[in-house]
Amino acid sequence: MKHHLRSLFLCCFVIVLSLDVYSQQNITELTLANNYIANAKKNSLKDTALTKSQLSEALSIAVKLKSDSLFAKIYEVFGSTNAKRGKIKEALSFFDKQLSYSKKTGSEFFIANSLMNISNAQSSLGRDTEAINTALSALQIFEKIKNSPFQAKVLLNIGTSYMYMGNYEDALRYEIMALSINEKINDKVNMASNLAALGVLSNRMRNFKDALSYNNRAISLFKELKDELLWSNTKFNVATIELKLKEYKQAEQHLLELIPFYEKINRPDALRKIYGQLINVADETDREKEAENYLKKALQYSVKTGNPVNDIEVILNEVKLFVVEKKYDLAEQKLAEATSLADKANLSLSKMNIKRHYILLYQESGQKNKGMRAFTSYDLMKDSLLNKDNLAKINELQTKYETSKKEAQIFLLNKENAIKALQLKNNALEISKNKSLLTTQQQQITINGLELSNKNQALANQKLDAQKKTQDIKALQKQSRIQNLELKNKKLELEQRNLAMGSILVVFLALGGISFSFYKRNQLKQQNQLQTEIYKQQEIATKSVFEGEQNERIRIARDLHDGIGQMLSVVKMNVSTLNPSDKTVEGTLSLVDKTITELRAISHNLIPEALNFGLFAALEDICKKINDAGKTKVDLNVAQEMDEVPLTEQNKLSIYRIVQEVLNNMIKHANASHISIDIKKANENMLIAIKDDGDGFDTSKIDDSKGIGWKNISARVHLMDGDMNIKSEKLIGTQIEISIPA
Repeated sequence: MKHHLRSLFLCCFVIVLSLDVYSQQNITELTLANNYIANAKKNSLKDTALTKSQLSEALSIAVKLKSDSLFAKIYEVFGSTNAKRGKIKEALSFFDKQLSYSKKTGSEFFIANSLMNISNAQSSLGRDTEAINTALSALQIFEKIKNSPFQAKVLLNIGTSYMYMGNYEDALRYEIMALSINEKINDKVNMASNLAALGVLSNRMRNFKDALSYNNRAISLFKELKDELLWSNTKFNVATIELKLKEYKQAEQHLLELIPFYEKINRPDALRKIYGQLINVADETDREKEAENYLKKALQYSVKTGNPVNDIEVILNEVKLFVVEKKYDLAEQKLAEATSLADKANLSLSKMNIKRHYILLYQESGQKNKGMRAFTSYDLMKDSLLNKDNLAKINELQTKYETSKKEAQIFLLNKENAIKALQLKNNALEISKNKSLLTTQQQQITINGLELSNKNQALANQKLDAQKKTQDIKALQKQSRIQNLELKNKKLELEQRNLAMGSILVVFLALGGISFSFYKRNQLKQQNQLQTEIYKQQEIATKSVFEGEQNERIRIARDLHDGIGQMLSVVKMNVSTLNPSDKTVEGTLSLVDKTITELRAISHNLIPEALNFGLFAALEDICKKINDAGKTKVDLNVAQEMDEVPLTEQNKLSIYRIVQEVLNNMIKHANASHISIDIKKANENMLIAIKDDGDGFDTSKIDDSKGIGWKNISARVHLMDGDMNIKSEKLIGTQIEISIPA
């Protein structure tokens, strides 16, 4: 019963340990995957190949762990990497996958984050109405889970979509709501993006002063955050404002400074925009040749991405080239294509830009009437976007934002002043309290002084009494010393008498003790000699028994081989001469073969034939048989110098039986999967080290073992005047070292 309970406990322990190891392995792999994702985010602009490699590694771990949250994170980074490189359609595809896996996790945050990313991609593709609806769904979830930073992000995305639609009033309202949240929670990352977006919006509303203010604040934050991409994007916005303010030299310088960075990160869309603005700078400063060169560069980087804003600007660059080349029909066809895209995506600002290019085309081609109509249409559209009512509402929103911000600052200042006033009042109370405490302490010191004076007087009186008592004590002590001297004299006489008697007694006791000690030592020496002789006789007897047993084994093995073996061979020959078709004959032959095989096995067990080829060859034979069984692997390592060590036939057989018994125990009882045997020479001794990776056991219980295996091993080692050392730990394994004189 106890054995079954122990086995059950061991099984439970192994299962719990396995589950713990599996859990730890999963945690390690999850951490590794998250590290891959984090590094991919960092490298997304610098090294596309490295980013893809890291995301692929994370993806393989996600497949192995079947982790939906990991899949969602990985596809988000894939999407954002493509978005940063202007591949919006590919980005949207990855964000859709992110949403699918986010829904499987059941996490509201994951779902809302996916919707926000999808909204960004939809807005970049000109699907602004769809983008706003998606963003509102994300906003609803973020408000529910009270996640302020992401509420601000979604509000900013909605404002940006309204801006692309030409609805500047709603755009400003949502962007200011986002900025209020970011300032409240002091989120510098989102605040920087928010300020940059307000700069773009103010620029479109031709409020250049506010546009520069917002952009410069954003640039400071991006510089602090070390975000080179967003810093460069915002510098581009500043350059476009400088162009509108006719600060052409400064605008051109800033635009040219940005080109190396965008070339390094391979952003053709950004480079096309820069060269587009440089065309405007060259046109405004009457540098036609440079304008033409900038136009060729812009066309070099003009790639349609599916984003209607980008694609319209690509078409308008083609229109400029056709106008320069006087291919007016082709230019008009391209403008019609751009108009169709702007109408489909409802891009008001792009429509105004297209109208301006119509005016340029008709002026260059000499079509004055069409040019006037185009100018009138452009003027009306401009007024509808930037009429006084809209500007008034927008200014009112900005004023409200600034007012509320200042009111909050005033409230905080008032609160700080009130706190300082309270602190001053508390300090005054503390000073008053300290003064009162000081007066109390001074009074206490006076009282303590009076008490101390009284105590000193009492001490003086006590001192006088003590002096009188001291004199009395001295007189008594003198009388006592006289009495003590008399007592000491009497005591000394008694001690001298007792010392004489004690000396005589000690001499007698010492003689008795010496005699008894000599007797006991003699008796102990005789017992030790007797025990040593008994041990020698036992060892001789044991050696004789083992030698006799071995000789008897050899005799029996030879008798079996030479006698019964030969007789069975003769029987087989005689039977084989009978009718081979007779089934009885066939069965008899088979039985004789089995008997011969069994006889050989018994003979080999009694004295191994492999020993005829040497001890180490016999040990290799044992190892080979175990290895062939497939359950346990045994490695035998014999040092080269062992070939020169002379061993008696008796010792060879004893070593063979010891190793055979140890291997049998390790396979049968320890469940070992790997065993190593090392044989070498050490300090004129033959050292045999056998080690396994089995279950291990308690070595203190070897002497209590009921089996004869360990007893035989120990007896054989002692017969060869050897030593055996056993080390074992449960669940780790066992190591046995046997040292035999060589």
